[in-house]
Amino acid sequence: MTISLWRQHVLPFTLLLGLLAAATLVGDYFLHRLNLVWVGRYLGIPGTLLIIASLIYSLRKRKYIKAGNPKSLLNLHELGAWLGSLMVLLHAGIHFNSILPWLATVAMGVNVISGMVGKLLLDRSRRHVQDSESSFNCAACHGRRWSNQCSGTR
Repeated sequence: MTISLWRQHVLPFTLLLGLLAAATLVGDYFLHRLNLVWVGRYLGIPGTLLIIASLIYSLRKRKYIKAGNPKSLLNLHELGAWLGSLMVLLHAGIHFNSILPWLATVAMGVNVISGMVGKLLLDRSRRHVQDSESSFNCAACHGRRWSNQCSGTR
């Protein structure tokens, strides 16, 4: 059974991006509603630190550091970058009075979108390799070059 492109790639991407936008809007609304706008001013630095800390995965992937499980570091990278981006977007707020916050928000959006596209491409390539390996193993099992159906018996 094949899953449609929409369900497999477009919908998760749209939901994650929409969740980030909704969390930013809701967070900013509650900060204003509870008279805690000043808290938003201090979310920029921790958000930036979370984004920087999420780069540990990239250092591990490029073998600059040897410690850590790549799979768990990838999960921490995704979570840290997402939460850090949310904090930075809350720091910027919904109302912009100059061009610099607009440019920073656009740059953050491009960065988040490219990271999410990378995540989906990584997942897709991983599935493609697994399908190719299973097809190769099936063909070797039956002594044929290609086999669409493999029952695992000779």
